[in-house]
Amino acid sequence: MSYCRFSEADIYLFDHCRGGIECCACNMGPLIKTIFTTGGKLFGKEIPPCKNCGGEGCKKCMMHDSVQFYTRTEAINHVKKHIAKGDYVPDRVLKALQEELDELGEEEGLEPSTEE
Repeated sequence: MSYCRFSEADIYLFDHCRGGIECCACNMGPLIKTIFTTGGKLFGKEIPPCKNCGGEGCKKCMMHDSVQFYTRTEAINHVKKHIAKGDYVPDRVLKALQEELDELGEEEGLEPSTEE
């Protein structure tokens, strides 16, 4: 289930299938190298390393990593940081997280799964 998606908000927040809540490609997450940084094959087409940095990593070729939370309180605090920095997040997101916290508590279904 997603709390919100990029099509309706500045964040994409969802329950991860392996447990926890994920803020996908979070603009507050660390920058990570991608195939556009280092080069390689993508859909059978050869992608050269980034011409701006030669594969070292720069803001043009790197992307933000996702951020994981294993308590609803962590997720609520993270969403509040997005809102404080000006990102649009529908009001229902915090409301849904708070309702889950009130009803289920912190640990219900949030532990990382060990199943493959």
